[in-house]
Amino acid sequence: MEIIDEQLKGTDYIVKMTEPAVADYFDPVLREDGSRQDEAMRRADIAIVCKTKNKPAILIDVTMTSPVAGVESERKYDKVGCKATEKEKWKYKAYSKNFNIDDTRRAYIFFFGVETMGAIGVEAKRFCLMLAKASGGLISHKITYIYQRLSVMIQGLRGIHISSTVRRYARDTHESEEIGRSQTNSRRVGV
Repeated sequence: MEIIDEQLKGTDYIVKMTEPAVADYFDPVLREDGSRQDEAMRRADIAIVCKTKNKPAILIDVTMTSPVAGVESERKYDKVGCKATEKEKWKYKAYSKNFNIDDTRRAYIFFFGVETMGAIGVEAKRFCLMLAKASGGLISHKITYIYQRLSVMIQGLRGIHISSTVRRYARDTHESEEIGRSQTNSRRVGV
């Protein structure tokens, strides 16, 4: 992810887009009898690792949600980003069932919630702030820059998705336009 690479340039960290296995960074949760929980093959989306391996890694699990998803639920869309934050909390609970993700000696994990219209969740904002601090310089400028880059990236991805959807479901409309016109004309003349 270009924006992360750009902000971490000159630090001890490198970005790996390898879908890292969470089990490689966090211990499993044990049952009361000492046996392991059934470990789901959980994978994050991005790993940021220290070149010298003397600092914890940072895992990022990106989750997308629609701001209108579950509108029938009690929790309405009352604040920009609230559905992304809900999804982040849901991911935290899901991962916590199998892994001790609160033990940050080897790694941190951020659940980066993004709504389809581009709003991000609280945890995603925390990650952006951490990234701004790590990159050095004036934090307010860095965080604004990161948010702008994220916005442009999300809009670009949405544009690509819309374009590919249109291409997939579009059909040759010349024939249907002619049929539509002839049906419209026949209605006008009272046929």
